[in-house]
Amino acid sequence: MLKKILKPIVISSLAICLNAIAGGPAKYVEPPTKSPLDGLYAGFVFGLVSGDSRNFTTSDVDLVNGGAGNPNSIELFNNNLNEKVQPQFGMNLGYGIAFSQHIYTGAEFFVDTRRQNGEGSIEFNRSNNAGLVFSVKNDVTVKDTGAEYGVRLRPGYLFTPRFLLYAVIGYIRTKFNVISETVYNRPAGNDRGASSLDITKTDSGIEAGLGIEYSLGPRFSIRGEYVFTGYEPIDLNGTAPITGAQAGDDIVNRTSVTPKNQKFLISFQYFFT
Repeated sequence: MLKKILKPIVISSLAICLNAIAGGPAKYVEPPTKSPLDGLYAGFVFGLVSGDSRNFTTSDVDLVNGGAGNPNSIELFNNNLNEKVQPQFGMNLGYGIAFSQHIYTGAEFFVDTRRQNGEGSIEFNRSNNAGLVFSVKNDVTVKDTGAEYGVRLRPGYLFTPRFLLYAVIGYIRTKFNVISETVYNRPAGNDRGASSLDITKTDSGIEAGLGIEYSLGPRFSIRGEYVFTGYEPIDLNGTAPITGAQAGDDIVNRTSVTPKNQKFLISFQYFFT
C-alpha cells in the first residue's frame, strides 16, 4: 500500500529535478503583436476604371426570295467596344483579422458608382451567288445604369504588422443597358430592313486582383488595388422583315456582349476597433 502511494510522488520529484537540471520550465513567450489592420473598418474608395467589353454579333440575311442555288448569306463579325477611362467612387465595410504573425484574411461589402459607356460600329458590303449587292451595318452600345455592389475576400500575407499584401476575390452585380441595331440596305432595289434590340439586365460577375495595404496609425490605413472584373454574357436576338423588292426576306441580329473592366483603386479605411 505504501509503495503505491510513494511511487507517483517519487516519479514527480524526479521529473522536477530533471527539468531543473535541463534549465527549468520553458519561458513564457509573448504572442505576436496584434496588427492594427485587425477589426471592423469602413472605407472610402476612388480610382479609375477602363472597360474593354467584348462584342460578338452575327448578322444573318435570310434571303427567302433569293431563288434556287442562292443560299442564305451569313455574315459574322467580332469587335471590341471602345470605352473611355472613367472615374469611380465607392465605399466599403468589412472586417479583417490576423490569424498568426503573417497570415491575414478579411471580408467586406462594397458599393461603387461609375460610368461605363462603350460603343462599336462596323459596316460592310457583300453580294450573294446571284450577284445581289447589299450592305449590312451594326451598331452596339453598352453602359451601366446603376451602382455596382458585391462582396470580396482579401486573404493576404503580413510582412510586418502594418504592411499587408493581399489577393482580391469577389462577386459583383450591376445593371447594364445594351442596344444593338443591324441595318440591311440594297440601294439598287431600295430594299431596307432594321433589327433593333434594346435590353436592360442586372448582370453578375467575378472579380480578381491584388492589393497592398499600409497602416497609418491605430485608426487609419491606405490601400492600392488592381482589380479585373468579368461579367456574364448578355445575349440579344431579333429578326425584322426587309421591305421593298425583297419583301419576305429577313435581317437577323444575334448579339452577345460580355462586359469587362479593369480598375486601379486607392482607398482610405477607418478602423473602429
